Amino acid sequence: MKIAVIADSTAVMGNITHDHLYSIPLKIIFEHESYEDGIDLTQETFFNLLKTKTELPTTSQPSIGEVEKMFKDLLKNYDHIIYLTISSGISGTFDSGMMARNLIDESRITVFDTLGTSIIQKLMTLETLKFVDQGKPVEEIVSCLESYRKNFEIYLVVDDLKHLSRTGRVSTTSAQIGSMLKIKPILHFIDGKIDLFRKVRSSKKAHQVLIDMAKEANLSENDYIMIAHADGIEYAEAVKLELLKVYPNLNIGIDPLSPVISVHTGPKTIGVGWIKV
Repeated sequence: MKIAVIADSTAVMGNITHDHLYSIPLKIIFEHESYEDGIDLTQETFFNLLKTKTELPTTSQPSIGEVEKMFKDLLKNYDHIIYLTISSGISGTFDSGMMARNLIDESRITVFDTLGTSIIQKLMTLETLKFVDQGKPVEEIVSCLESYRKNFEIYLVVDDLKHLSRTGRVSTTSAQIGSMLKIKPILHFIDGKIDLFRKVRSSKKAHQVLIDMAKEANLSENDYIMIAHADGIEYAEAVKLELLKVYPNLNIGIDPLSPVISVHTGPKTIGVGWIKV
């Protein structure tokens, strides 16, 4: 069976090349001007643009029509499509995919809700591509993905609470007090949604919590771990050095957060995610 694999742009697959890999971008709106995530805007250009705009940007998922068109085009050459999306708990991307699927052919399209994003979504997509190369059937691939979905963790340290305040994660008052006290919130994905895990004073202490949580996970050589950042490569590299002391035999990659995710987290955000297999 010939299988196409689609990941939305929050998985940041731009540096990966594969004959059967495709991407659908989410959108960023700056003062009524729309940009395609990862296509019109890289993380670097996004933060440069952010400095010049007076209004903070908003985001939107791919339209049903865009997804439907990609599905139709791919099904001309493929037997089946597996579309891995950002968590339905933080975006309508999964719902758009399901609606487009229902309009075309439910039997030939699998829309998989990763319940995560960024590095976790990327790891799941890479595993899916590996399974496709191995000739695994769709049912077995989905079963593996469901197992990964039950066994991943993501922790994020956000530098400034104002972005969380704007998206309704914390109150405006809490954001103002938090900024005055230099509080760094640590966020955690639970059931596909982002919740507050802990509040820490200082970035250094918050980053240490990420390292401690990864250490407590007791990862094996077969497990996966990655680091993500939003305009904070120096923090990511420092955390990587510490993680390598804990897991010297693991390949620990660093990826940028997509501009769409960076809209909600703000600059200097860093995250650590892993999947136990």
